Amino acid sequence: MNAGDDREMNYCSSCGNQVEGGNRFCGNCGQNLNFNQNTVKAETPLHKMNHFIKKNPIIAIIVAITVTAIIVMAIKDTPAKSADKTLKHHQKHAIEAAESMLEQRIKLHGFSFVKVKKMEATLTEEETINLQPSGNFFIKGIVQLKDKQGKKHDVEYSLDVDFRENRYKPYDLNIWYEYPLIDQVK
Repeated sequence: MNAGDDREMNYCSSCGNQVEGGNRFCGNCGQNLNFNQNTVKAETPLHKMNHFIKKNPIIAIIVAITVTAIIVMAIKDTPAKSADKTLKHHQKHAIEAAESMLEQRIKLHGFSFVKVKKMEATLTEEETINLQPSGNFFIKGIVQLKDKQGKKHDVEYSLDVDFRENRYKPYDLNIWYEYPLIDQVK
């Protein structure tokens, strides 16, 4: 439609194609335009978008994929989630190293290791050395063991575990044996 042209332009409600006011059928999709409900006088934003998608489906698909990818990346891993995952990874391995040392020490003292009943790991120090996270966990809890007569006992313990470059070194293990266990320690 040219500027100054008084002919009213309508749009097909089916495909969005521009049609002149006197046409009975849409030249694009064949829709019957005799009824007012089958033509739209002005293009609404939704009508424009629908028309654009029908005329440019590949661009519409690319835009939809791009928007979806941006949303997925935004919700996938925030820095806080990533830091939390790293902390949990190191905490898990520190607990495994602590449990191994605890089991060995209990056997060395002449008792049978039964199970860890409670274990809490608290990050006490963290730093980055050569782009690798490192630090220290303080671990405490309760372990169950059997004495030489086969009786089960719950005993408190604590230790530290240093981690650096995915190596975990437990040290400073304290096991609080009480009577009568203290008399049975090798």
